[in-house]
Amino acid sequence: MQRGSQKSLPLLMLKKLYTSVPAEFATCLHSDCSKAADCLRHVAYQLLLEESSTFRIVNPKHCNPTNDCKHFRSAKPERYARGFIGFQENMLPKQWLRFKSLLLQMYGRNTFYVRRRGDVALSPKEQSAILDALHKVGITEDFEFDAYVDAYNWYD
Repeated sequence: MQRGSQKSLPLLMLKKLYTSVPAEFATCLHSDCSKAADCLRHVAYQLLLEESSTFRIVNPKHCNPTNDCKHFRSAKPERYARGFIGFQENMLPKQWLRFKSLLLQMYGRNTFYVRRRGDVALSPKEQSAILDALHKVGITEDFEFDAYVDAYNWYD
């Protein structure tokens, strides 16, 4: 396996990457791409090539190994949030009820509570949407979520 293009990822992160690659994630085999070393699809391809007997790839005829590839996904872990139970403590009761109502409309009941408890990690996009809901109810500051984890962005 070519580890030269993976210098930016520590060994522990590479092991975590391999164990967390979703089965449906399409990898990329273009090592000649200018962004290959920083592309999650290519890094995952190199790891799976060594470790797995089967995996998915993006159709090579639909890839553009240049700077504007539509399949590029950054190999840098992103900051995901877990839970926002602490928000309620910093809000007035009417603000909390309106905030909760906005999120219930956005997610539905079960999904709201799963995210509120922190059972599901919130992507940066979801964090932004939740913080926007805070602003809609009159909160001017950005609250901190209950916890944060670094994870690869497989889906956004």
